[in-house]
Amino acid sequence: SVDTEEEEANLKKIQQQKQETLEKEAEIAKLQKENKKLIRENKRLSSDVTLLNGEVSRLEERVKKNTRSRTASIDHSSRDLDYLLSPRQTLPSRTSNAKP
Repeated sequence: SVDTEEEEANLKKIQQQKQETLEKEAEIAKLQKENKKLIRENKRLSSDVTLLNGEVSRLEERVKKNTRSRTASIDHSSRDLDYLLSPRQTLPSRTSNAKP
């Protein structure tokens, strides 16, 4: 009778271990599914980041180009302004050079 109780205890322990194994396997399957989903999401986000980095680079180039263009325009305007404000020799009028 002691053997029977021991066998029943062992069977109960085995059943409990089987149940725990099934639960762990179910949890593993759930985590694997979630992992696959996260991997897909990560790939999508990585792709988005790559596209956005390309767009940032294009925008940075436009900013540099516009800055150079505006700087050149400001330099040109500054030279024009310097020229307009600089004292100039007055040219003799044509009438004073005309012969009588």
